[in-house]
Amino acid sequence: MIPKILPDETLASFVQRVIHLSTTSREASQLNMLFSKGGDCPAAKTVAALLSWPGCFGFNRLLHNHTRYALHGIFNDGFDISYSGKRYGVQTSMGSPWHQKSAYCPSCVREDLENLGFAYWRRAHECDVTVCWKHNVVLLTSCHVCGGAFSADRRYRSHIEAKNRRPDKDGAHIPSCLVHGLEIIWEGCSQIALGDICSEINLDPTALRKARFYNDALNFGHLIPLEFALRSLQQRFQDLQLQGAVFDSVCEDNFRAQRRIIHRLDLLRPGQERAFPYEGTAVIEAAMEVHETFIDFVDDVRSDATALQPVESLWSTYISEGYESVQYIEENYASGVGVWSCPLPSIRSLDPASRDASRARRVRSFPCCNTVKMSDSEPTGVTKARVSFPKIPQSKDDIALKRRPASL
Repeated sequence: MIPKILPDETLASFVQRVIHLSTTSREASQLNMLFSKGGDCPAAKTVAALLSWPGCFGFNRLLHNHTRYALHGIFNDGFDISYSGKRYGVQTSMGSPWHQKSAYCPSCVREDLENLGFAYWRRAHECDVTVCWKHNVVLLTSCHVCGGAFSADRRYRSHIEAKNRRPDKDGAHIPSCLVHGLEIIWEGCSQIALGDICSEINLDPTALRKARFYNDALNFGHLIPLEFALRSLQQRFQDLQLQGAVFDSVCEDNFRAQRRIIHRLDLLRPGQERAFPYEGTAVIEAAMEVHETFIDFVDDVRSDATALQPVESLWSTYISEGYESVQYIEENYASGVGVWSCPLPSIRSLDPASRDASRARRVRSFPCCNTVKMSDSEPTGVTKARVSFPKIPQSKDDIALKRRPASL
């Protein structure tokens, strides 16, 4: 039986916990194979299906609640009607969800042991923070027994082990530097549990503010209009500069990059594709420079924008095709069908040199309906077909409702 994934538990923590509980189960064997490959979109789809979160909605639910993708996904350009873009339908990889280094809070571990009987790895501790947002305790990134780091990435651990096995120029081996897997949070090191170490209280208020800023961003349940956010941050930045505030060069470079995006927006005309080369973490880092809390930043954006849209409103839709003119599929779980749309066709798609036009000229082969040569029954003039899109599930509740007598 698959256990429930816990609030703010990382995807890697859940996968490793299932494997740790039952290494011989079919689900554990399946996850163990995905875990060894480093993890990607197919792995996330598999985990969502095991949690009975099927379809694009379940995939995006997993991304938003249990990975750091939420830091990017909450910013929407107003033209993309999908939450994770091509990651569900077209793109085969989104980067490894098994981060090279993990951290934990001893107070969280003891609290988990008291309330649940076991501890788990939290997503908020994987961000670029050094303290726990809840307990104001310094996060530990290495084992207090042997000094080894923590990592869910098996390839990273294998690399470190191989490096340590290589002898130096004098023939002696490099001293061992262990890298623990995530199972250490349940097994401990040398029979000593992670929760046994005393918590070190953080004395840096800036570090605590940053940890809370990131945690609030991870758990924010609405979409923030990217253009409004960038313009709001630029205005705030300029106002503070006029008041004599001083920013470091990294911060100023970040705001300079935002100004280039805004300038590009001002030059776009209706009918053109709108691409925003941005990273959500860059927006959050900028917001931390000019706002005390994440909610202050959201309130500032909300004063210029319309009502914020819930993130769930985009979870059922994914990008299926297109470059200049993006095509979408919205999954209808009541009927088990997909609804195709191309809400913003671009005039550039009509150009024979465009990527859309080039792709339209390609001939594809499909297993069911290709033209074949009469002589050797081989497909002619075709290229290899891509993997088909995921099937659209139908809600069991809706099926039961349809089978119910009309009198009921």
